[in-house]
Amino acid sequence: MPKNSYIFILLLLTIFNSILSTCEIAYLPTNTIFTFDINNVILEKKFFIVNRLTHSKITIRKPIHGTIQLIKMLKNKGYPLHIFSNCSDTVFNILKLTFSDIFGLFDDITTQDSSKKLKKPHPHSFENYLIMHNPHRKKVIFIDDKEENINVARSYKIVGLRFHSPEQLQEDLQNLNIINKENYYEV
Repeated sequence: MPKNSYIFILLLLTIFNSILSTCEIAYLPTNTIFTFDINNVILEKKFFIVNRLTHSKITIRKPIHGTIQLIKMLKNKGYPLHIFSNCSDTVFNILKLTFSDIFGLFDDITTQDSSKKLKKPHPHSFENYLIMHNPHRKKVIFIDDKEENINVARSYKIVGLRFHSPEQLQEDLQNLNIINKENYYEV
């Protein structure tokens, strides 16, 4: 190789290194995993009586837009997002088809069937979740609407946030310094 080629390569490496040293490397907060329940946290669940004699009912679900906005914001900040739900695989597959834009945001999904039939709040369901999805012992923030599930999660050193509304969840995330008020409206 000619001597000029070595000089050119050395010059390129010097320029590249100076660019890297002046650039701010983006920090992705991958030391925290966010884990969400589906019903009444991501999707609002409503029952409607179809037949008054047989009391058959149909379940209608619709997205909770404030929660979806927070999930998108967390995704944009680089947080791993998981679902941990008592929903069966069959029901979840229907929900995933219906709301593919929402469930496509999640990195991992654990449902009742995929968690070996152990439902929340059974302690072994949380233990199995942590073994399968958190081998590096990252901080886990679990968001669920049931106090019993939150209490069991906390017994495993999981940060449990009880969901009441998107506004309350936003405030909880602000108190944990995960988001600030200005970030919430960026999505």
